[in-house]
Amino acid sequence: MGRKKRVTEQEIADCKELYLKYGGRHYLKIKKEMSEKGWTTFSTNRLGSYTKGKKETIGWVDEFGWAELLTEEQKEKLPRFSANRFGFPKWLKKTTPQWTWYWKYQKLLYKKLNQIMLGRSKRLMIFLPPRHGKSELVTVRLRLGCWR
Repeated sequence: MGRKKRVTEQEIADCKELYLKYGGRHYLKIKKEMSEKGWTTFSTNRLGSYTKGKKETIGWVDEFGWAELLTEEQKEKLPRFSANRFGFPKWLKKTTPQWTWYWKYQKLLYKKLNQIMLGRSKRLMIFLPPRHGKSELVTVRLRLGCWR
């Protein structure tokens, strides 16, 4: 196994500059520009906090309070829930508790949507029978939850 490369203060400063430049959004653009600056091992996972199993990882945005440096207009455009796959289902359950949001196929879809939101994937094709909530979940709910 290889050793992880240490993060430098300059890498964090460069990332902060790009985060503010893009108003807390466009993680793929941030990643591209970080790579152009020579930070080839940079990953968008460093930006957002997430939970994997029982381990919780705090991202740079939360750790250093970068979201507080954004303007009110930029803050309005930030997602309403965290980018991790647990934020969206919790938001769904909170906003529409009378619906079922934990079917096995929905959990898989949350993981795939999370990959899209984190920039790990650019495309997603969803094939489900009629009346399984494809449009409601992705077109309506995800849009309401992510963008105001």
